[in-house]
Amino acid sequence: MAKRSNNWKKVEYKVAKILGGKRVPVSGRAEVIKGDVEHSKYFVEVKTGNQVPKKVLKWNRQIEIGHKILKEDFDGILKLNKKDIPKTIMDWFEKAEGEAPKEKIVLLIMKPKYCHDEYVLWKKDNNKFLFTTLTAFASKFMEKSEQEEEGQSDEDGLKLPPKKSFFVGECLIPEQTTERPNSSSTDTD
Repeated sequence: MAKRSNNWKKVEYKVAKILGGKRVPVSGRAEVIKGDVEHSKYFVEVKTGNQVPKKVLKWNRQIEIGHKILKEDFDGILKLNKKDIPKTIMDWFEKAEGEAPKEKIVLLIMKPKYCHDEYVLWKKDNNKFLFTTLTAFASKFMEKSEQEEEGQSDEDGLKLPPKKSFFVGECLIPEQTTERPNSSSTDTD
């Protein structure tokens, strides 16, 4: 008989630690607490292994390319349309939304088999979603906590520092300035 992996449990513990929450044991059978990680602001659902669609790795590749090309100007977050998200992932997300208390933001954490990183998908509005690595999300979440104390606003609805950007395909890329200094102009004042 093959030994059953408990890797999913390790991932849930890791996610809880990174987000500052607490793992919910046997969350699928829990009567009171739903979700895999108990957190004050987020409803966290974790999916691991072969069940995670390969599309997640393609999204991660876009993040890597954005970092290589734009370096520090890229915030590492992809903006996705609902229609571009595989049905399996949308089914998980919609189920989590149905179980989550209204005041919490749903985070779908995914860790594909043989992959080192965990990834986060969350909803910006009805048909727009945001995607990044868990470590990037956590670092931006910590930055936002400090900004909230200073009274700064959040443009994406999820405790992230605001950046000027626009939508290009599936990638959030900072705006490029198109203004050029006019060397032929003279001051007449």
